[in-house]
Amino acid sequence: MNKLITLIFILLSQTGFSQNTFTKEALQKDAEILFQALNELHPGLYRHSDTATIVEAYNALHDDFPIDNDAETAFLNFSAFTSKVKCGHTYLNPFNQGNNIIPSVIEQSVLLPFTFSIIDKQIVVDKPLDENIDKHTVITHLNGIEVESIIDSLIYFVKADGNRIRKKIKDLEVHLTSKYEYFDYYFPMVYGFSDSIKVRTSQENTTIIHLLTKSERDSVYTTSYPDINTSNYDDLWSKEINEKYAYLRLGTFVTWRLSFDWEAYLDDFFEELKLKGIEHLIIDIRGNEGGLTDGANYLVEKLAKTDGETVLRKPHIAYKKVSDNLRPNLSTWSRWFYNTSIWTKKLNDSYRTIKFSTNKPKRIKKNKNAFDGESYLLIDDSKVDTFYD
Repeated sequence: MNKLITLIFILLSQTGFSQNTFTKEALQKDAEILFQALNELHPGLYRHSDTATIVEAYNALHDDFPIDNDAETAFLNFSAFTSKVKCGHTYLNPFNQGNNIIPSVIEQSVLLPFTFSIIDKQIVVDKPLDENIDKHTVITHLNGIEVESIIDSLIYFVKADGNRIRKKIKDLEVHLTSKYEYFDYYFPMVYGFSDSIKVRTSQENTTIIHLLTKSERDSVYTTSYPDINTSNYDDLWSKEINEKYAYLRLGTFVTWRLSFDWEAYLDDFFEELKLKGIEHLIIDIRGNEGGLTDGANYLVEKLAKTDGETVLRKPHIAYKKVSDNLRPNLSTWSRWFYNTSIWTKKLNDSYRTIKFSTNKPKRIKKNKNAFDGESYLLIDDSKVDTFYD
């Protein structure tokens, strides 16, 4: 599967979320700008969704806004639309919002007082922050609503490549590994519960628990689990070497955010494996959302017992230059994305590609000092390429 280079823009700039309500005309203008940007600049707009589906979704977004549309409803409408693109890089990124909509939601008493995993569309408590909830409790209903129904309604707003339902469900879990968790803000936006909520468990027990603000939950979490600091990228990497096996957790490949020399970290780890004669290595990438390819490539070199090659990655760029009317509504970390003509070349009638890219997969050279034991890769549901209609 070819790699798509996607320039991501979060628009809504005509109105901004600083106001409480927006006119239908203002929101329609935002929708028009967004649709123009996607059609001109997004190389994978119709990769997982056909033209009719996207156009129908856009028409609904454009025409169905009521005159008085509050910020949360507008946010949900745009989220629902972008999710139909079925691209894991196209969404209302909470870290790129130039407004206060998400903080204004999660600083109300709307957050569940526990972290949780989702198994068989039921909530399983990981770390309880309320004395009325125990670890491993299976929650089947929230305020009388089946958890399965809640999950089915929320994945409607969550991004994923293609029809990766498992990925969407996994992303709804809450582990406090990010400043913003999808469930934390989509759940209260959709259902409006606040202050307290009735919880029913698989054991038919019912209890009332108090909901927390983000500040309150962070404070309780820090007090209850002082040794865990999941907000630090460094903590997403860890290693353990036992007598018969070793464990390497790589929770992110966002290596530029690590405060330590990650290459030296891996060098020292594999050197120790060799010195201790470790025969089994478990590599855990559960929860890893990606980053740069440098980390993965460096790891592959450490494991390359034989020659091989990577999957062919061919960058696709859908445009040569950003239209003038779009420029004021866009932002990017590099000005080079506004005009790609300098560093791209024609690939075919529809796309351009990077000038120095090749049509060949990258070769993996055998490393005579590679780890010579057995390696095992741990992945979660989000990494399983099972697609559903």
